Amino acid sequence: MNYGKRVCLLYCTLVIAASFLLARLYNLSKPETNKSLQVLDGQYTGKIEVCSRSGFVYDRNGYLLSHNHAGRIALVNPAECTDAVSCAEKLSETALVASCSDIYERIIRGVPFTVSLGGEKTLSVPDGVTFFDSYEENNSLAKHFLGYNNADGRGVSGLRGAYDGFLNGELYSKVAARFDTNAKRASLSSFEIDTQKYLSRDGIVTTIDKDLQSFTDGLSEQIPSGAVVVSDVNTGEILAMSSFPDYDADKIGELLDSDKGELLNRCTESFVPGSVFKMIVAASALEKDETLFDYKYTCVGEIAVGDDVFRCHNRSGHGEIDMSEAFSESCNTYFINLGSIIGLSEITDVMKELELDTVTEADFVKESRNFFPEAENERPGYLANISFGQGDLCLSPLDMVRVTSACATGCLPELSTVFGEIREGAFVFNERGQRKKIFCENTCKKMCAMMEKCVESGTGIGAKVQDVRVGGKTATAQTGRFDEYGVEYVHKWFCGVYPADKPRISICVLIDNVTGENMSPAVIFSQICLFLKEKGL
Repeated sequence: MNYGKRVCLLYCTLVIAASFLLARLYNLSKPETNKSLQVLDGQYTGKIEVCSRSGFVYDRNGYLLSHNHAGRIALVNPAECTDAVSCAEKLSETALVASCSDIYERIIRGVPFTVSLGGEKTLSVPDGVTFFDSYEENNSLAKHFLGYNNADGRGVSGLRGAYDGFLNGELYSKVAARFDTNAKRASLSSFEIDTQKYLSRDGIVTTIDKDLQSFTDGLSEQIPSGAVVVSDVNTGEILAMSSFPDYDADKIGELLDSDKGELLNRCTESFVPGSVFKMIVAASALEKDETLFDYKYTCVGEIAVGDDVFRCHNRSGHGEIDMSEAFSESCNTYFINLGSIIGLSEITDVMKELELDTVTEADFVKESRNFFPEAENERPGYLANISFGQGDLCLSPLDMVRVTSACATGCLPELSTVFGEIREGAFVFNERGQRKKIFCENTCKKMCAMMEKCVESGTGIGAKVQDVRVGGKTATAQTGRFDEYGVEYVHKWFCGVYPADKPRISICVLIDNVTGENMSPAVIFSQICLFLKEKGL
């Protein structure tokens, strides 16, 4: 082949190669075949998570107990913002952190984002913005009742622990948005928003009254250690239950070895009841023989029973008194005599009717334990101790609020803390058992009269409420433990009803393991009654 033919062949080859290359480049320039352009033109999907929450817990009036409303979350889609300046200005009016310039720059950048908003100001909705209510866990109210979640967001105590599968599993919800995006993560389309039940109101409806619960929680300065339980005398619905001291949900690990028992729910713990147990002894006597109401005994300040000597808190004695006076003045020797008349088996039989030989429950709330007297114990000193609430006997505030209701109405209510659940918008009511008749009408009338007298002129005078008739019983229960100065630790109780003439509310106040005389459960009871009066309950 001569030189000319070689040049011609090479030229033709180069032309064909160039033509193929140009054709290939043209083909690659088309969006449907160029993978890089596919990314830039929005062939990938972006996602942004907006907010999340666990299931709701409500009070009896429909107010949230478990969460606080924490403002709103604005979900911004720059691809749909028609006026970036106006949008940034409107959002910045209530933005918690972001400034107007920050929001504007993010809109111009084109990447979807969220802005946390505070306040209750109603904003006009800018183009490209969607608002969602934001919620945070309420860890400051009803701490022992609601309980707390662990670091993984699972409930481990209280209601949150008992209903963890429902609240933190079935009802856990979040808001997420999907959109077409390019390589720079800029949105190229409208959002597809998945609320995953976030807008649902499903949850648990409790018997708690939020305002009353907040009030009883606020009694911590007056109750360094103890409990308050408030219930409806007829239905047994718990309206409030507070335990002291409370705890910081963010410092649970530091409290596991604490000797103050911050994590204990003292509403369900058992304590020596002392003289509030005289309600049971008095009711037992009236049920056995109503004429014992007029039984008189002369208190000289002490009484010998077998080899034991028992003293009244009034060391000089109360003189001759009947049951009403003995109840009002909390005379130990009178009730020791009364106990010997009716016998231990009569008292324990009534206790069994009051279901004090079993664990008291209020739905998921259960007392830890109790100590029931030995009915067959024939030692005189044993019965004497039981007759004024000492010795082999321990009851919880949950027990005593129920006992007080029974003494006032004659019927033992089934305690409850949960009305039911809201599932898929429908309310599912928890079935309740019937109240059990325990005491006759005459017994209840006399019990209410004695409780009222205790407040009007007896040891419970601190419980008085202006223009309201209330009644109750005091107790200062011995523990047998002493401080370094030899002063005995005691449990102070006040159990009573509001109002006394037509009881609606039963209240138990306990201050445990104290030595100071200035702490008065009766005074705290009066404060709770005053709150109930002002609230119109």
